[in-house]
Amino acid sequence: MSLTLASTVKLNNGLDLPLLALGVYESPTSVEKSRYALQLDYIDLYLVHSPLAGASGRHEAWLALQDAVKEGKVKSIGVSNFSPAHIEQLLKSEGVYIQPAVNQIEMHPWNQQKEIVAYCKKEGIVVQAHTPLTQGKKLGDPMICGIAKKHGKTAAQVVLRWLLQQDVVAIPKSENPGRIKENADIHDFTLDQKDLDLIATLDQGQNGSVTIWNPWTIE
Repeated sequence: MSLTLASTVKLNNGLDLPLLALGVYESPTSVEKSRYALQLDYIDLYLVHSPLAGASGRHEAWLALQDAVKEGKVKSIGVSNFSPAHIEQLLKSEGVYIQPAVNQIEMHPWNQQKEIVAYCKKEGIVVQAHTPLTQGKKLGDPMICGIAKKHGKTAAQVVLRWLLQQDVVAIPKSENPGRIKENADIHDFTLDQKDLDLIATLDQGQNGSVTIWNPWTIE
C-alpha cells in the first residue's frame, strides 16, 4: 500500500481529508466561536462531539450544522463517538438531509471497533480514530513492540501505520514537536499480512478502551 504524508481519503461530499492529522486543537462550543478563534472564513470539518445530548439534542445540533454548511461557514460535518444506531436515528429525523462525512471514535489495536467500522464503510462514512496511541497506556505490548523491532520503528509508529492500512484516519494528539515528527514518519514501511494477523488478535472490544467514550452504552 503506497501511502505518503500527503495521502487523503475522499469524503462522501467529494472533499478530501488527510489520512494523518498531527498536533491538537481544542475547539470552542460553536461554529461561530471556532471561526473567530481560528480567524477563518470557514471550517473544513466540524463534528458533534458526542451522542450524550440524547436524540433531540443530537437532532438540534445537526440541524444547526446543516445551516452552517448551507451558509458556507463549514465545508463538512460529522459525528464523534456515535454508534450505528445513533447515526441511523439521526438520518431518519425530520429535516436531516446531510449524511455525516466522518465518525470519530476511539480506535486502536486493543479496541478495533469492527462493527462500527464495517457500518461506516458500508455507508460511505470515513472513520477517524481518536486516542489511537492509547495515551501511551498500551504501547508496551510485547506483540506490538516485536513488530516495531522487526521494522525498525516505534510501537506508536506501528499502531499509526496499522490504522492507515485500515483506511482509517488517525489523529494522534501531541504538542511535542519531536513526537509529532515521529508520528509523521510512518510512510517508509508496510505491515505485512503476518503483522496484520497478529494485531487482529489484540482486539478486546470495549474492554480494551482507555477512554470513557463507549458508543454502545449511550441511548
